[in-house]
Amino acid sequence: MARLTYTKPLLILGVLALTACPGDDTTLETDSASSGDESTTGNGPTTTPPTSSTSTTDDTVDSTSTTGDDPCANVECPPGQECIGGSCFTCGLPTCDSDCPMGEVCECPDDDECCDVGMCVPLDCPGDALPGNYEPCLTDGVPDDTPCDGAACIVDNDANPQAGVCMVLGCEYSCQCPPHPGTGDAVVTCEDVTGDDVSDCWIDCGGGATCPDGMSCFGGFICIWSDSPETPLYGDCFNGSPICADGGFCLGAGPDGAFCSGACGDVGDCQPPPATGDATIQCLDVTMDGMPECWLGCMGGETCPDDMYCYMDFICLWPEIIPPGDNYGDCFNWPGGCEAGEDACINDNGMMPMAGACSQSGCADAMDCPAAPASGNAPVACGDLGGGNTCLLDCSMGETCPDGMACTTVDLGMGMSTDVCMWPDHVEDFTCSDGDLGSAVGMAVSMGTTVGAGDDYIPSCSGGNDEDVELQWTAPADGTYTFDTVGSSIDTILTIFPDCVTPEVACNDDINPAMMNFQSTVTLDVPAGQTVLIVIDGWNESGNYVLNIN
Repeated sequence: MARLTYTKPLLILGVLALTACPGDDTTLETDSASSGDESTTGNGPTTTPPTSSTSTTDDTVDSTSTTGDDPCANVECPPGQECIGGSCFTCGLPTCDSDCPMGEVCECPDDDECCDVGMCVPLDCPGDALPGNYEPCLTDGVPDDTPCDGAACIVDNDANPQAGVCMVLGCEYSCQCPPHPGTGDAVVTCEDVTGDDVSDCWIDCGGGATCPDGMSCFGGFICIWSDSPETPLYGDCFNGSPICADGGFCLGAGPDGAFCSGACGDVGDCQPPPATGDATIQCLDVTMDGMPECWLGCMGGETCPDDMYCYMDFICLWPEIIPPGDNYGDCFNWPGGCEAGEDACINDNGMMPMAGACSQSGCADAMDCPAAPASGNAPVACGDLGGGNTCLLDCSMGETCPDGMACTTVDLGMGMSTDVCMWPDHVEDFTCSDGDLGSAVGMAVSMGTTVGAGDDYIPSCSGGNDEDVELQWTAPADGTYTFDTVGSSIDTILTIFPDCVTPEVACNDDINPAMMNFQSTVTLDVPAGQTVLIVIDGWNESGNYVLNIN
């Protein structure tokens, strides 16, 4: 899916100081031999003698005639030129009282080939008008092309869209674009704004221009619709609303974090820092685009505001907030499938265990334990199943276990038992697989297409979905493996399952959406001989894919 790129990238390469060299004379001097009476400035005719191809002296001038002080009285210049001081010069460009709207150009009236003040006249468009509009297109966070009248719904982040706008994809001239909504002074333009090397129709609010009523200036350059509140200066535009207040923009370092910034001339133009931390306000160009930005510096060991961190010992950023995963996962059928902090795999204590679950050891009470999954109502408890206190989901009073788990009787010895939610043993099911990759590793272990494969899975990590391909693969040795779709021609989503019927263990939509990398990657610990199901999906599109395993 085409998406907006709103994060202005950091380029921490050092601060450049541009100064004039000693002895340089920056004063402009005029030729003392030039004629002062005919000298002009601005957009009018130039008095610098043009080359022979654009400036001529009319040879028909009668040098014997007397015309007083007007040397041009008997001079006839060719079309597009005018007489100054007895010589013909190319006409200067006219100026209009205000900028001409899209589709018009400033020209002289038909009866005046050379003029200082022109008028805005319609410009014939070399391309056909394109259907579409600039309407809102997010409904409860779900993109919808329906209100766009033939255009596409473009969002800021497909995994969690908070801003969007209808946009025509594929224009050549701005005059082809749908008409401006009417309010505000931001202008319609035709340029690539999604990073796919194809120009798009959008409303440009760069330079402080005002968006149409109800729209916000996204990233300081494009008008969009968003129900999210604006994020203040130094606020979190990486995990929260990407709309920065006061015409600001989201400044970031790719996947390492970002914050809301704004243009400045000096630190006095920047807002005060947050109350926590002692990082200092800076007004320096850290993007190397010629425009200084407001940011919080930590290069001297200063402390960043709460929840921000010091990136590269230089600048305070908001890191990515990773939502908690599914605790009490299936370590019985999927070794290594536990969440961070879960260091134990409990089971039913049978001679040949038939069920198990991820756990956290050393708890004193339930308050020390991870939260329960969303499904089911079995409460979190802390108990000793025979090897010291561990966290568990208690179903001893008939509570319902989370989806996929079963209320399992655990032998405590001495004729005692209790009931705990666990993942039952099951026969691996790979009947859904479209192919077996064996234990292949390397680049392009599989290449193919999702077209015609059917839509069998809905990934949890993305709002998009389309046809998908399922491939089984077996780890050749214990190790950490990286699966990615770099080289695919479509925007991919990558999901890993233990098999066709067991819940997913990993999912990724985009490697780095801020840098327009919409391929997918998953890194996973897999024991030798373990077989997994790899599902390659498309973000609302089908096409050719490449799978790499390293």
